[in-house]
Amino acid sequence: MNAEFSQATTSVVLSDDNPWPGLLPFAEADWKFFRGREFESEMLYRRVERERLTIVFAPSGLGKSSLLQAGLFPLLRKENVLPVYIRLDFSQEKPDLTGQVKTAIVREAERANVEAPKPEPKETLWEFLHRKDAEFWSMRHQILKPLLIFDQFEEVFTLGRRDPRRSRGGAPPGAAQVSTGNGASEQTGQ
Repeated sequence: MNAEFSQATTSVVLSDDNPWPGLLPFAEADWKFFRGREFESEMLYRRVERERLTIVFAPSGLGKSSLLQAGLFPLLRKENVLPVYIRLDFSQEKPDLTGQVKTAIVREAERANVEAPKPEPKETLWEFLHRKDAEFWSMRHQILKPLLIFDQFEEVFTLGRRDPRRSRGGAPPGAAQVSTGNGASEQTGQ
């Protein structure tokens, strides 16, 4: 249940003798053992390339995370796309949701040896991804397009409701209210 969730910490080492992760999802590194879903992987890839928003929705346990990580991600990487796997953490001690997304982008860029811009503390996610130097360069000197993939996004509506400040779009825990002098107030970070 957190943005720190990664394929590496939730997978087992697969081999020709042990090609099945059990109840855990296949990770991206397991793509060569992920068989039988090539058609769905290709269809999902085409849809992601064509649409701004793609939602994968199905009951729990049907392999959505495996389809994304071991099916879709390798196809995206071949086409100069940097898939950024994100699972938001709604616990009180975690930073704001925007900060978690920026952290996931930076972490994935570092993991993939991609030269990426560093986020500024007060900029929005849109500002971060749209500023002049917001280019992601591969080791082969090609520009990559980051693709944000939110796993368990429905938790925004379920777990996110537990913190009234987040559900109203207010400040993250620990932010202070500052009066602007005209009867309004604005939120500041820690």
